[in-house]
Amino acid sequence: EQALANVEKAVELSPGYNWAWDRLGEWSQAMAEPDRPERAARELTERRGGEARSWLMLAQVLADQPDRLE
Repeated sequence: EQALANVEKAVELSPGYNWAWDRLGEWSQAMAEPDRPERAARELTERRGGEARSWLMLAQVLADQPDRLE
């Protein structure tokens, strides 16, 4: 749980930190919390909505979940 919290903080501070996004996705699956990356990305767009990277990361997270787009 602490590791997930740490990578969530990392993506909040640096939305383009791909390693942290990858770990967040992997570890969330392992912890049976698959929605956690999407929640983090949506929160990021709320806090930093003026930054294009925030929206790009949300789009990437959603694209990694094709069943969510159908």
